[in-house]
Amino acid sequence: YLYLECVAKVDPVSKFVGRVFTVFAFFAFMVLVHVVVVLARHRGAFRERMPSLLGSVGTIFSAFFISIVSSMLSPFQCNMSPNGVRTVNEYHSVVCYDSSYGSSHSAMMAIGLIACIVPLAFLASVAYIVKQLPTKLSTGDTDFLHAFAFLFFRFQPNAYWYVLVFLIRNLVIALVPAIGDTVMQILLLQCIIIPLLVLTVLVRPWAIVAANVMDISNTVFLSMMLIVFALFTSEVDAKALATLCCIILVLALVMLVGSVVLGFYIKFMRNGKPFQFFLCHHKYGAGNFARLLKMSLLASSQ
Repeated sequence: YLYLECVAKVDPVSKFVGRVFTVFAFFAFMVLVHVVVVLARHRGAFRERMPSLLGSVGTIFSAFFISIVSSMLSPFQCNMSPNGVRTVNEYHSVVCYDSSYGSSHSAMMAIGLIACIVPLAFLASVAYIVKQLPTKLSTGDTDFLHAFAFLFFRFQPNAYWYVLVFLIRNLVIALVPAIGDTVMQILLLQCIIIPLLVLTVLVRPWAIVAANVMDISNTVFLSMMLIVFALFTSEVDAKALATLCCIILVLALVMLVGSVVLGFYIKFMRNGKPFQFFLCHHKYGAGNFARLLKMSLLASSQ
């Protein structure tokens, strides 16, 4: 590895700015290569080649989404030093949340928050694209489908929305290290992983069966590893942990009682039938009901 400190003295703020700038410089380099290729091989047809640029940049950004967000949020990842002072995990000379040691940490946090606008804008764009996909499919917008195929080609057609769940999961996982308490980190990761495991088992969103099996297996393995890591946690706030256990127990009891009440309501309290029309295979009854349904549909369409 090459370190700038070997040839020049670089302060932590400049190192962090350079780290953030490297991300944007890489995407700017991709745009520059695209411009050169379009000018040399496609006679300046930038509009026609725009889907290729969007697909390339989007693929790289989505693949390294966790790394990009974690890099921008590194000033918020603090650890306790042996001398009792909290310092930034990757910049040990920067003291966290204490202006008496200088303004480096405040400046790095401000830069990191400003830089996070880019991944948040990417996530918002993906949400808008997911919302627009059914409309674009019905109109046959091939440019739209080609430009954003990197978002959907990995998933089944009926689970195209899962890409948004996937990116939100990555965003939350990247945010967890910014929480200083180890117990809370493990708990939040479990609260993210377990519901997504259930969702993956129910939906099976990946287009390939092997990908679903691998995703489920990796999630189960990660959940088990978190349980093992929790056994080695030494810094535990007993009062906070007891409060948290009480909250979880109360929520479990509320869900249990709610399920019982809902079952009784469905069984005994709900009036009427759960359907308006019922078509059966009885010849005369089915004919009468079909005729009634046709008359109702004709009346409602007028």
